Amino acid sequence: MERTNITSLVKYADTLEDKVFITTYKIDTKFVEGKLSTEWISYAEELNASGSSRWKVNMYGSSYNTPMTDKQGNLIVYLEASKKGDQSGSSQLSQDRSPGEVKVISEGAVKKSYSLSARSYAPVIFDDQQNAYIVTRDAVITKFDTQGKLIWKLQIDEDTNVLENGTAMQLDKDGSLLFYSSLIGYDKTKVEKTEQSEYFKNRLLRINQRGELQSSIKSGLYASSVVSLDNGMNVINGYNKVVLSDLKSTKLTEYNTNSPIYLTYRDINTIYVGTESGRIIAFEIKQASNKGDAVSITFGNLFPYIESKSTYSLFATVKWADGKEQTNPQGIVYRSNNEKIAYFDKQGLHTVGAGEVEVSAEYLHLKTTMKIKINERAYMNEPGVTYSAQLVKKWGVSLPTLNSSINEVYQAPLISDNGTVYALSSQGKVAAVSLEGKLQWQYDLKDQVWARPAIGPDGRLFIGTNSGLLTAFDPSSGKQVHHNMVAANQRNTMIGWDRSSNRYTGFTNNNIVRDGNKRSVTSYLEASNVSDTRLWSISLSGEITHFEPTLNDTGDTLYVITTADEWVGESATIPSGIVQIRRHGTLYAINASSGSIRWKYELGVSDNTFYKPLLLQDGTIVTSSSQGTVEAVDKEGKSKWKKNLKVYAYTGPFLSENKLVIFKPGENIGVTEGEELIRFINVKNYPESTNSINQQQNEWLLTLSDNTYASRGRHSLASYNLAGKLKWELPIAGEKTAVSRISNNFQVAVIDSAGELTFSDIEVKHTSGLLFSDLKLHWAKGAVEELAAAGVVDGFPDGTYRPAAQVTREQFLAMLAKKLKVSVKAENLSFLDVPSTRWSRPFIESAVTQGWIDASKYGNRFKPEQPITREEVAVWTAKALKLIEKTDGLAKISDKSSIQASNLGLVGGIIDSGIITGYKDGSFKPLATLTRAEAAALLARM
Repeated sequence: MERTNITSLVKYADTLEDKVFITTYKIDTKFVEGKLSTEWISYAEELNASGSSRWKVNMYGSSYNTPMTDKQGNLIVYLEASKKGDQSGSSQLSQDRSPGEVKVISEGAVKKSYSLSARSYAPVIFDDQQNAYIVTRDAVITKFDTQGKLIWKLQIDEDTNVLENGTAMQLDKDGSLLFYSSLIGYDKTKVEKTEQSEYFKNRLLRINQRGELQSSIKSGLYASSVVSLDNGMNVINGYNKVVLSDLKSTKLTEYNTNSPIYLTYRDINTIYVGTESGRIIAFEIKQASNKGDAVSITFGNLFPYIESKSTYSLFATVKWADGKEQTNPQGIVYRSNNEKIAYFDKQGLHTVGAGEVEVSAEYLHLKTTMKIKINERAYMNEPGVTYSAQLVKKWGVSLPTLNSSINEVYQAPLISDNGTVYALSSQGKVAAVSLEGKLQWQYDLKDQVWARPAIGPDGRLFIGTNSGLLTAFDPSSGKQVHHNMVAANQRNTMIGWDRSSNRYTGFTNNNIVRDGNKRSVTSYLEASNVSDTRLWSISLSGEITHFEPTLNDTGDTLYVITTADEWVGESATIPSGIVQIRRHGTLYAINASSGSIRWKYELGVSDNTFYKPLLLQDGTIVTSSSQGTVEAVDKEGKSKWKKNLKVYAYTGPFLSENKLVIFKPGENIGVTEGEELIRFINVKNYPESTNSINQQQNEWLLTLSDNTYASRGRHSLASYNLAGKLKWELPIAGEKTAVSRISNNFQVAVIDSAGELTFSDIEVKHTSGLLFSDLKLHWAKGAVEELAAAGVVDGFPDGTYRPAAQVTREQFLAMLAKKLKVSVKAENLSFLDVPSTRWSRPFIESAVTQGWIDASKYGNRFKPEQPITREEVAVWTAKALKLIEKTDGLAKISDKSSIQASNLGLVGGIIDSGIITGYKDGSFKPLATLTRAEAAALLARM
């Protein structure tokens, strides 16, 4: 006689398809040699949508517990030895402490199995490396590797008359295992289920990664079932109550159900509890929304390539919803997935061997990971392709002839955002050449000019002269629209604007006042509004050293550095003798509304100059000198730290990946050295100024001058990746040339010694090797490489593209602008968290100006590093392409109610165009994020 029974029904829900599994057992009873024999045979099978069997497999063991599925959709079953004959006489203690196994079944085959010392009623949990943790009824916790081999085994209690009733396990942020143990004495058949019963031994156990018991805390909670929340809290079955506890099993709050309960189901925001009295209670999981919420976490001082046998300090930054940041907050956890190569302790990350390792930083619900390659010498073995670059001339124009008798020369030309090129000579000759190579207009100021020109938010060209004159030209006609003697007999040293288009103009007196060995000058600084009306003016001691002003995020404080000279070695008898010039620097914090000085800070001495101050997101002001000193000053004007780097720096620092990057001359071209917050990129030639460096998302574009005396006046163009590796270098032919900064569109303007202005595209090609090492067999390889060749997308310094990584808002806007070949420009600053120093500001501001983004929907913070949603992608792309709004494409979208009503037409239009489509299940998933591979495929379809 045969009988088949269904023992369980399990559903696995996936974004692409659902899977339905059932387990059954067959009882085969028959007489063998005159005796009644019963055989139990268990099966697992997957059902098709029609209900027919897709596959069926004999589990060769009797299933005693409800199966589960893992994240990959595999079926996990709990088995014991195949039963023959009647087992009803066996005691519960002996049955539960008898050996068993757990099998992982995929596509009709046993993928792996775990041999257990007893039954298990607890869910199997897996860590990031897919190692399995299983607790069994004989009070044993076992860890298995990915092949099902034993890693370690821990006996919780040696008493053979107890059964482990706890089922709640979770991995803590430091990699240790937390287990809520609940031991029941089997010899007492009638146990009163109270929290303090002597027959219940409830403990919270912490087990380290080696399988050793670290701590045991007595718990008053009966933890037969737990729901773990993202913030580290746990919802526990407290028998007649639901209890919220922390990781130490400390009771925080509880809800009385007045009946025994079962924690039955959890979806995204709700926990559903069923009670024995027949009630179902729903508990809402509320996401915290106060200003103290942590919203992001980033590494600050780790890079894709670092050296072995080194220690790197811990430096991860948590950003809060109110905009504040905190470095290494209490409770942050650092982890390495291979401690044989690199491990963390209180001193930092220790690299002990060569190889690849993944490190992570976790805080509350936040986590950031990074893959690092550790070499004997950092950055020397970087994989990737060989790049080459060439200039493709678009046009050439002869400029007005210069007066060689007074050594008149052209400055570096300026490329505007609309492609107009401006040329300015040292004697005030101005010429404007259109994008098509036509001379639009020219003008002769007949005045000496040392400062470079500047383009205002309204497109006007501003030039300050050495006599104190400030002139503004209409960019189209060349007509003077502003002509004002700001500070007579003073030379222009600063022009810049804030987010309200207020202009800050600085001039320094040409008359030097001598007082003993000191040489002092004064500077004049004024603020004017968009109508050129003066708002305030002040006098500062010393010469303003940087052409562009620095303002804080709120725009209420202006930071300016001045220097005063001291001539060491000069005497009254030999006033023209050999002297050493020391420049004493002062940092001013000025009220941007009134011009009053909030505070000033003395920076010490430099042999040459101090560079433009750099503002960090926490409000810290970083100052630097050509002599290699770097100092951080807080918002109140107090020193935070100071370092003497003992190098000669040609420019001030830049901020990249939370690291201060300084370019310095060196023979080891492209090698980056790190010291805490500081990072050097060695270049053979030197950048002429901070303005000759264009900071991009994944590379630095540099205009360099030859450092050798014989070749002084020659230039080259170069690109370095973020790891400091030279990607390509392109010499500029001829001496005594003037070369512009490389534009965002990879264009450059050059004025040669004969006065010819040429405008060229820079074409960059990869000449050998796999373009991205992680795309060899990837489905998006073709689209990514096509876009990379066009300069739309780029990879990372380690030679990867990282197709599965999420795309941020700023990254997508950059890709979209480059794909559409939009001329980008940084206009009025719309968002507080997009400062002028951020690489993506021109793309974000241009997107706002052109109407791709409705700035009012984001308030004063854009959150550029936040992953972009599919709805944002659809809306921004539809607006950029000027698509007609349609709703036809939404007819088959099952979750269109999740799309904002104001965006329905735009989303429908983009779906109708075929650029973005829905999923196979009919959904659009507007809040889902976009991967870098998906972004490339989308852009390639445009």
